[in-house]
Amino acid sequence: MSIPKHLYCIVYRTGGTNNFQWHRSSAMSKADAQRAKKHNEKMGYKCYLVNYAQSVNIGLPTTYE
Repeated sequence: MSIPKHLYCIVYRTGGTNNFQWHRSSAMSKADAQRAKKHNEKMGYKCYLVNYAQSVNIGLPTTYE
């Protein structure tokens, strides 16, 4: 199954420096992902807006930063 290249997601971190975990949102349009990123940052989460297909292929971050 091929993932469309025009979809985006946010990758966000929860937890502290010793017990952090990275998460990936579902795929969405770029505009929706930008709104979700802004909303999650207001809640205090570290977030990245990334291409969904690349995120699935590369995986989630493994370090705190």
